[in-house]
Amino acid sequence: MLHKHGDLLYQGVKQTTIELFQPMVERLQKCPDEDILKRMNELWKQVKLCIIMIKDILMYMDRNYVPKMKLPSMDQLQTSQFKHHVVLQPQIRNKLISMLLSQIDSERNGHMVEVSQLRQAIQMLVELSSGMAAGGVVQNKRLYEVEFEKPFIAET
Repeated sequence: MLHKHGDLLYQGVKQTTIELFQPMVERLQKCPDEDILKRMNELWKQVKLCIIMIKDILMYMDRNYVPKMKLPSMDQLQTSQFKHHVVLQPQIRNKLISMLLSQIDSERNGHMVEVSQLRQAIQMLVELSSGMAAGGVVQNKRLYEVEFEKPFIAET
């Protein structure tokens, strides 16, 4: 039964995930720059919890249908959707990277910053960069390396 409707379910989960991220994107776009790290960290924590729950619900499909069709697993699919539809959305990406670099610079200049927020945001970038593509091929680390590491090194 799953193989007859597996694609419909898989694509439905993908589309629903994208639709659910839209209000999050709008809230992050309106978020003041100084709150972006905190809001992004809270959102990532919630999204990771949802990904785990959805993966648990769709475990049978993830173990049987997904490998046969050589598709990304449910957690890989949803992580990728968060990366592409939220974090890499230009306005959010620019705000996030700008605040990371600004906070690091402030901390280096002796000002108090929330180091835990910095660590969590950078960890999120690493997690989103180290996903697996369909077929188990490791994706490039573009998000962390290009979007954060290169500007960070340039500013250092």
